[in-house]
Amino acid sequence: MAIFQQANDESRTVVMVTHEPDIAQFCKRKVIVRDGKIVEDAPVKDRRMANLTAVPRDGAESDKAI
Repeated sequence: MAIFQQANDESRTVVMVTHEPDIAQFCKRKVIVRDGKIVEDAPVKDRRMANLTAVPRDGAESDKAI
């Protein structure tokens, strides 16, 4: 989630599709579609922020053995 939020904050468009309300709380906007029609399009209130400090910047962290 942190990678998606960081990309979006850098003016990149990110489209996420989910059925999980807790995942949708990480987004800036929530668009609800039912039967092929938009029934809601609104900013997310109380947006959750992922831990951006845990995102490896150079890939070094992802190469470490656990």
